[in-house]
Amino acid sequence: MANRPNILKLATKISLESMTYTGITYKDSEYRILAPIVDDDMCDVMMHMRLETNRTAAEIARRCKKDIAFVQQQLDKLVVTGIVRTRTINGELCYYYPIWVPGIMEGILSNREQCDRYPDLGCCFEEYTRKRLEVLVPTLNSGKQGMSFMRVMPVMSAVENNSRTASYDEIATLIENATAISVGPCSCRRSRRLMGEGCGHLEEDMCMYLNDNAINFSKVGAHRLVSKEEAYEILKRAEDNGLVHEINQTDGFEGTTAICNCCGCSCFALRIAEMFRSKNAIRSNFVARVDKEKCVACGQCVENCQTNALRLGQKTCVNNPHISDAYDTDRAIPWDKKSYNVEYRTNRSDVMESGTSPCKAVCPAHIPVQGYIKLASEGRYTEALELIKKENPFPAVCGRICNKACEEACSRGIVDSSVAIDDIKKFIAEKAPPASAAPTTWL
Repeated sequence: MANRPNILKLATKISLESMTYTGITYKDSEYRILAPIVDDDMCDVMMHMRLETNRTAAEIARRCKKDIAFVQQQLDKLVVTGIVRTRTINGELCYYYPIWVPGIMEGILSNREQCDRYPDLGCCFEEYTRKRLEVLVPTLNSGKQGMSFMRVMPVMSAVENNSRTASYDEIATLIENATAISVGPCSCRRSRRLMGEGCGHLEEDMCMYLNDNAINFSKVGAHRLVSKEEAYEILKRAEDNGLVHEINQTDGFEGTTAICNCCGCSCFALRIAEMFRSKNAIRSNFVARVDKEKCVACGQCVENCQTNALRLGQKTCVNNPHISDAYDTDRAIPWDKKSYNVEYRTNRSDVMESGTSPCKAVCPAHIPVQGYIKLASEGRYTEALELIKKENPFPAVCGRICNKACEEACSRGIVDSSVAIDDIKKFIAEKAPPASAAPTTWL
């Protein structure tokens, strides 16, 4: 495709108004994402619009000195592409375009037909959120709080319903106050799929728009309007699949226009914390804390954290004098560019480099050994058996034929002798009360 100077000029205009301009060429994502879906007439009309500025079709027609029917036709096409959006102001339908991200690029990715026709649109979205955001990372991570433009929201069932809990940290507040709600595809997971790097998490009917955006995207068929009851069902399904709720923070809580249900393997917002290690950029107002009296180090929270923010800590049963020089938590590692985790999608670890639980790491069934041993030591045999059976439904059998790789890797062996893990597992399987017999069904 030949280079198109007018599209480069449009991409430059959007970036300058968004204050993200660092120079744009024909090879950059801002140009490449517009070129295949914006024709010359659409470009001409859009050049007479302005970022986040509401203008009617008649006003835009006056500015570009074109017939209003012609301008309306181009605006309708721009809305279908997801670049331009509509909202009603004082009874009049107005047109505007948002910033690149979150905004234009997510809108473009919501149109499945054009994404399937031009798969490079997904690559452009990924590239922009990686290259352009890297420039902002030092700012996002500065100071005690940093600066955030996305915010992780807690799982609804995890927030206590009392007067001390701020309503602005509850997804339910957004749902109840919304005048319209729509649901559609996850732009990030669609982008990854188009790149051939799909993660398998739910793509369709996962991310929501609110209010004017919901109406806008439902009119063009990219989303569908849902009731508040169905919205709660979708959020529950997202939680059941281990996904994280996020909202756009750029316009403040009251200006939230979207609720995303994100996974650490595809989400480009969560990537800021994972790849660039700038966790303040997506921070929540809630902090997870471990109850040491109840924690048995089963690792379930570690495995389910989408950003790998939690990891099992240092070994305590070692005689290596250098172990004290290691970092015991991911947050303790000093932030700088050398600490970027570029391969975060493939090198995820549940344990710090100096961490514990080598028994679980070498177990073919990946059973949380340290967890069920702790539970057994407290006499909680039924819970210990339940923990084992989450990964292995046949503990009694496996306990007798296992090659005991866990005992060979046991840290205790450095001091004296390994824990008798296999014997403990067999003991738990025999000690725990049997499950109630299933009722007989007669045919």
